Amino acid sequence: TEDFDDPADMGSFAADQAPVMMATHSIDTNTYLYANLWSKQVTGFTRQELIGKPVLQFIHPDDHDKALAYHHEAINTGQRVEFEYRLRIKSDSASPAYSGAHSSCIFTQGTLVVSTRLSEMMHRQPS
Repeated sequence: TEDFDDPADMGSFAADQAPVMMATHSIDTNTYLYANLWSKQVTGFTRQELIGKPVLQFIHPDDHDKALAYHHEAINTGQRVEFEYRLRIKSDSASPAYSGAHSSCIFTQGTLVVSTRLSEMMHRQPS
């Protein structure tokens, strides 16, 4: 069994078990602070490819304003906000590829917490 001396360790462990992309975003820099293991199955990008990168880099340009508005709504109200947008997924193509995504976000303890699944449920299965 795992011993969790720090509640954050238990939270990270639980998030890594979730079969959806779980991420936290910095509200100051709008970058990924954390991404769970399922991020790769959902987007094709590893957590190392996401952490520290601007969130908008992974959202279709036409959806930037909408996604930011929902993020701000969650931050300002403290309520869970759900929205749909186009999420960038890894592809072999020279141009970015996107898939429809459904996210829920909530602002807690100074961080935006976001869970995401692909709308078309086309996420990659773990190998």
